Formats: sequence, structure tokens, C-alpha cells
Amino acid sequence: MLVACAKSLATALFIFFSAIYEVPLFIAGRSTKRADH
Repeated sequence: MLVACAKSLATALFIFFSAIYEVPLFIAGRSTKRADH
């Protein structure tokens, strides 16, 4: 049970950090594309 809890926590943290990392990149990519046009 502890292992499953740790796995789900690690998965949640991974999703959380990848969202934090990718959202600014996504916004920056959109803003640079908008600036090009």
C-alpha cells in the first residue's frame, strides 16, 4: 500500500512539475509566433 501511495504521489509531482515547466514555454512559443506575424 505504501508503494502504491508513493507511486501515485510521484506521478502527481511529475505531472505538476511538467505542467509548470511546459506552460510558460507554451505561452512563450505562442507570443513569439504572434510577434513574428
